Amino acid sequence: MPPQQQSRQQFGAQRGPGVPNVNIFVGNLPWTASPNDLESVFLNFGEIEDIKMPAGADGRPRGFAHVTMKRLEDAERAVAAIQEEPFFLHGRNTRVEFAQGVNAQPNRAEDNMPSNNLMLFEFDGDEVAVQEVFRKYSRSINRIHLVRDRETGASRRTVFVEFYNVEPAAEALEELSGKELPNGATLKMRFATPRKPMPRSG
Repeated sequence: MPPQQQSRQQFGAQRGPGVPNVNIFVGNLPWTASPNDLESVFLNFGEIEDIKMPAGADGRPRGFAHVTMKRLEDAERAVAAIQEEPFFLHGRNTRVEFAQGVNAQPNRAEDNMPSNNLMLFEFDGDEVAVQEVFRKYSRSINRIHLVRDRETGASRRTVFVEFYNVEPAAEALEELSGKELPNGATLKMRFATPRKPMPRSG
């Protein structure tokens, strides 16, 4: 196995959406990237706990990093915003996703405080499918947002459902979370905070 591939597996850098957690995988980084570069981006979304940029035996960066946010809701906003509008670093288009494997950080109870926003993850379906899932709560929903790849338009399998109030959101979460969908998949969702767009520089 090539050293770079082995290092990526060691640090849990598998491709895929990942379960939301505070540790964010950042890939396709140039060798010239520094922790300060990443800090300037992710501080737009909240407080950072740690930034790790693994290096090989030769001391050169491996082209990826892990950014650990202090709050899960900030990590969710960062991943959703950057997946829709990736940031360029030293001429390279980076990619982000929730870390998996050994790097996935357990979520704290306080990170899932009730709110009027729900986040669906690993969801395969369009807005009509979301509306069908929440048909009982249609009058309580203000907005549905499907996160898509900015370049291809492909679904990122993440959906934000914004309710007018906390109560119906909490009721929907309790009733629907873990239910089997028509395609046989399990409905995975949790409370989330409203997404904030990444501030533009300049």
